[in-house]
Amino acid sequence: MSNKIQKKIDEATNAELIEFANTVCGLSVPKQSSKAVIMAALQPVWPHDYIEIVQTAPANHPPLNKQTPADKEVSYWEQKVTVTIAKNEDVGGAEPVWLSCNGRGIWVPRGMQCKIARKYLHILENSIRTIYEQEKLPNGMPGELIPRHVQSYPFMSPDTGQAPKAQAA
Repeated sequence: MSNKIQKKIDEATNAELIEFANTVCGLSVPKQSSKAVIMAALQPVWPHDYIEIVQTAPANHPPLNKQTPADKEVSYWEQKVTVTIAKNEDVGGAEPVWLSCNGRGIWVPRGMQCKIARKYLHILENSIRTIYEQEKLPNGMPGELIPRHVQSYPFMSPDTGQAPKAQAA
């Protein structure tokens, strides 16, 4: 619930005058301005000797129910698992791997065990690329291309007991 009240400019505080000038009159008055500067800025746009102040009643919200870390139950996807992403000989094969889920991401170093949330393990399991190899016919001519699905980032995870589903590159 809000209601407007009129207050004489001489009786208004600097904060009220600045709020009025910036919100109602569309001016850009700095917060540290003196009363004389504020009144000089208001004079061309507000000819009255009063300002209108909107008073709002404080909202009656229930108190926040904050959970402590001990009370908070960790979801399946937030559970930590250990992974080791293998280094490889490709370009960037020793660089950390960026894993991203729902707009949040982490860098995971290669060649060392790291604890990551299970949701990032899921991303890692599903990062698959296709490599094409051309078969050779008995007469030495090139044959058709044979696709092979491989992990983009080969890894091991002793916590899950799962091996990657695709072949290593």
